Amino acid sequence: MDSLSKKRLDLYLDNYYQVRNHFKWKINYINKVIIAIMYSARDEAVDFYKLNTARNLIKNLTPMLSQFKGYTLGFATCLSMSEDIDETLGKTMQVYTMLRARRFKHSEYLVLSAYQIVATINPNLYKEVVDRVEMFQKGMKAAHQVITGPDDYVNSTLLALTALDVGWALSKIESIYQSLRKDFNSYNNVQSLAQTLVICGEDSAAKEKILKAKSLLKAGKLTTNSRLLELPTLGLLLAYCEPEDVAGEIKATYMYLRERGGFKGIIDKPTCVLVSMALSAFNILKRLPGSSFDHTINNSLTNLVVSEEISFIVALVASGVYVT
Repeated sequence: MDSLSKKRLDLYLDNYYQVRNHFKWKINYINKVIIAIMYSARDEAVDFYKLNTARNLIKNLTPMLSQFKGYTLGFATCLSMSEDIDETLGKTMQVYTMLRARRFKHSEYLVLSAYQIVATINPNLYKEVVDRVEMFQKGMKAAHQVITGPDDYVNSTLLALTALDVGWALSKIESIYQSLRKDFNSYNNVQSLAQTLVICGEDSAAKEKILKAKSLLKAGKLTTNSRLLELPTLGLLLAYCEPEDVAGEIKATYMYLRERGGFKGIIDKPTCVLVSMALSAFNILKRLPGSSFDHTINNSLTNLVVSEEISFIVALVASGVYVT
């Protein structure tokens, strides 16, 4: 592990301890993990003034049972990292209303999808992208009515924000899904994996590489209890790296976190593995020549942890949230 990667892990640990001490018992530990990961992904210390400002703004400007309040602080954390918190919240509420008009269900996923759109494109393109989100969601729903739901909203949004032809992308997702579904027990997460691979433009040898990476992680006792929640993140990383490199980075990150400052006794092992995957992904991808974080990466990584709180079955990543 290089010095910059270690520096980012140290920043994560410092952020986590700062969040834990600041909020104490006011928020649960998974929200503390989320906040620390999202700020560390930007190589920044947590800005508690802006975070509290965002939380209070959401509290004051949205209804009591609004999904903007959510079960996690994922959206509030994203909002706190915006240049103009008030404007970003207003635009996100506007896009959320547009999505609701297309009969998307109330959910925290839909809030994150609306934020994704606001954080990525100009207002004059909102309607065009919302149209594409609807086409992707309906297309996936038509193919797999049972497993397609609100947890696919963010990936539908990410797909909509690409230049991919809707029909071609849906066909590709289905082709990858059919080639992978027999090898894994969670059809929902296989669909999320297929979506991630299409967004990354990668599907060649995906099955063999993912099976190899999972075998290496299992041999290192680095497994989770999250119903294959790690699948989309592995798919994302294996689009850029070989299985041995991915598994090695995750193991090194896990061991580094466990050895620092009593972290072993703070977070349970499955969650620590997910955190290690997320931080490993940021480190790997930031080391790539000309690397830049696109929406796919942030959606997939954030979903790893955010979805622990809002659902056991999530599409990566992701989530999730896009950290601009």
